[in-house]
Amino acid sequence: MAKEKQEMTVQQAYMELQTLSQNIKQTQEQIQQITMQIEELGSTQQALEDIPESKLDSELLVPISAGIFVKAGLKANDKIILNVGAGTAVEKSIEKTKELVGKQKMELATVRDQLAQQVQMLNARAHAIQHAVEKAGVQ
Repeated sequence: MAKEKQEMTVQQAYMELQTLSQNIKQTQEQIQQITMQIEELGSTQQALEDIPESKLDSELLVPISAGIFVKAGLKANDKIILNVGAGTAVEKSIEKTKELVGKQKMELATVRDQLAQQVQMLNARAHAIQHAVEKAGVQ
């Protein structure tokens, strides 16, 4: 009876380890996606820095889809059009837009850091389970 109970406990531990492993993998994937978004926002910040330096009517390549561009002329170098959601766009100054992008970048970095802490906690829990199983004499 005690052996059956120990086997059941070990089986539960392995099931929990599998679940933890899946959670760790999913969380790490989320961290990678957020890191890519942060890098993209960094590129956006650089572009916003460059716009005021650009001459009016200078030729630009404007993306209309992934890898598809159209040539266009710069008509204003002090304001941009910002999509605020629900099909609504507003005109904003470059400075206000840089502030917004910087804030988004910081918020994403905070979420990424929280997810990294979550991965550490999940790893610690998995290690504790493995240690307990090994201590019970089953590997």
